[in-house]
Amino acid sequence: MFDSVKAKQIVWLLAAAALLTVAARLHMPLSRQSDELTATGEGKFVTEKDPGIAVLTTAPGGLRAILVNYLWIRSQSLKDEGKFYDAMQRAALICKLQPNFPSVWSFHSWNMAWNISVACHTPEERWRWVNRGIELLRDEAIPNNPDALLLYKDLAWIFSSKMGGYTDEMHGAYKQRWAADMQRLLGAPPLGATDEALEAFRPITEAPLDRGGVSYVTREYPVALIVLPALVFLPVLLVYGLWEHKSILLLAGIFYLLAAGGLVAWMVFANPMIRTETRLATVRQGEQSIQADQREVLLRAAAVREYADKLRALGLRLDEDVLDVYNRFSRDEAVEVIRARAPVIQSDRDRQLSALINDARYADVRRKLLAFLRAQVLWNRYKMDPAWMFELMKKYGPLDWRLVQPQALYWSTYGIHISRSESLGDIDAANTDRIVLNSLKDLTFYGRLVYTENVEAPDWPILGFLSDPRFIEATNREHERLGMLTSKARHEKFEQNLFRAGHINYLVTAIQMLYAQHDYAEARKYLDYIREKYNPEGPEWQVDDLRQFVVERLDKEGRPIYQVAVSQITSAMTAGWMGYVRGQPNVYRDSMGYVQLVYDVYEKEAVKRLKLPPIQSLQTGYVAEFLTRPQLFGLWLPLTDRGKLYRSLAADSMLRADMGADVQLRIYDFIAPPLRAQCRSLGLEFETMFPEPPGLSEYRKQRARALPGGQQSDRP
Repeated sequence: MFDSVKAKQIVWLLAAAALLTVAARLHMPLSRQSDELTATGEGKFVTEKDPGIAVLTTAPGGLRAILVNYLWIRSQSLKDEGKFYDAMQRAALICKLQPNFPSVWSFHSWNMAWNISVACHTPEERWRWVNRGIELLRDEAIPNNPDALLLYKDLAWIFSSKMGGYTDEMHGAYKQRWAADMQRLLGAPPLGATDEALEAFRPITEAPLDRGGVSYVTREYPVALIVLPALVFLPVLLVYGLWEHKSILLLAGIFYLLAAGGLVAWMVFANPMIRTETRLATVRQGEQSIQADQREVLLRAAAVREYADKLRALGLRLDEDVLDVYNRFSRDEAVEVIRARAPVIQSDRDRQLSALINDARYADVRRKLLAFLRAQVLWNRYKMDPAWMFELMKKYGPLDWRLVQPQALYWSTYGIHISRSESLGDIDAANTDRIVLNSLKDLTFYGRLVYTENVEAPDWPILGFLSDPRFIEATNREHERLGMLTSKARHEKFEQNLFRAGHINYLVTAIQMLYAQHDYAEARKYLDYIREKYNPEGPEWQVDDLRQFVVERLDKEGRPIYQVAVSQITSAMTAGWMGYVRGQPNVYRDSMGYVQLVYDVYEKEAVKRLKLPPIQSLQTGYVAEFLTRPQLFGLWLPLTDRGKLYRSLAADSMLRADMGADVQLRIYDFIAPPLRAQCRSLGLEFETMFPEPPGLSEYRKQRARALPGGQQSDRP
């Protein structure tokens, strides 16, 4: 009889061979089903495109583990020694060795954006490391792990907190650099209603763009690769197991030879193959800034080709060169609105480029070309889908992509969409939802960007932020959605949801903002909403007079947060000055009284880092912007009316009492260049409409002596 131990070994080896055969048979359908149910296909595609990653990830597991451990230790020690670039090189290699581990990418991007950046001391250095953290997530981590919500959340958090918040003392530098990049790409959005912003962005979504698709790669392997090793191994197994049982070994040998001969003949004459399929998500992104084949699609239109030929004749490539020239010379509102001075023409070529970029005959063609270039750069460089951006604008409001909050909104919602993570039970989904909500709240407080170019340093524009009530309703709906999700999950009433306190506080702030803008009907609507949905208790909720409610809430809160204070003040100033221009001095007085109230309450306990300038300086800066570019506040005020307002600053005793008798002196040098250019374009006399105030020469001398090195300030 068989030796029992050897018999068991034979049985187990044969069973293993059978199971391996079944596994090989099931590999293809299971692999395809896995690819269809998850997004791992994109990761495979990226790996196959990058030979370096492919080589590293096919290294033996044990060797790779030792190398990764060494690199982790070395990377951290280099960072601690202040050798940041060397540390970054090690980190890049770690990510390539572990491309499908989201937490690895998350750690190293956080290290760059949050840790290494704060060890640097100049705005340029800080921004370089923050931006490197963004690029690591956006350009490398997410393409390798497209279904990892953690990575989208981390990317959104950099935009929302690192760049959009106030904890980093150089947050302003990050906002400046991002705004400058997006201004060059997209220009300023229209200053009107939401529909106008949507229509301005729509052509970008309709421009030629190849996003790629899904394909399947089929590979075939000869059956002989599996069968021949088995034919070699099986005789060894038979001899080992049956050596002491010669008769049985002889019989098994005969059967083996017959079976092996048949298999060999079958493989020789039929050449059977094993077929496998791999799903590849062929995302066409990042190959180059402009997809050449899609450019040819655009140029099929005769008018576009004609205009393109004229641009080429002046030495321009049909890529970002066109955007650069457009930003230098165009008189479109998207560019004109941010200028501090008229375009400078330095050569005959500049003159020809300016004429061509402003030629009214090619206006429609130029819009199509610009939309195409913008869509291509958004998709290929910034990895952003114009279609998703447009959907967000339709859902939430007129997002200004020069701000960092819309970027946080984009990556948060896109991550939830791609990973299909809708449950608040998942920590990454919950945190991502909160980023969406906080981004919308921030847009309410300072979602209207005041952008002025810095002629001497174009990458560092002068920015200001105003409140934007157009985002109140969208933020209210997002609070509602999250409140309903949490109350359903916890089996409780809506009025007891986890977001209750934050929702009420936000709406109270919105009521204050709307009240400051004299939009009493909307303010009343949200006050009634709070009472209906949440039924809050306390005597303050029994107050029916709207003004009394607003003032009591300010006193009760003790001090509004910085964003709330700024939004309240700017909203009230806008309403006040518009009231003055319309001949409603009572509206002006009421608004400025509210400005003083909010200012006093805030400044009473504000920390030094977040203190506001003196109120007279705030008023001066505001009226200067109001005179030069009222469109920044969502308003249109004819130049003649602005001239009357300027002259009233000296003639009206009420304004002189509020802003000081020297207000014209303080603002004149700031407002004169843009207003002179505007008057010239309309054929108006600047000196008549905006006369130089008496004593200007002496004021300039005094101011020069007060500034370091005798320099002149470019701000009022």
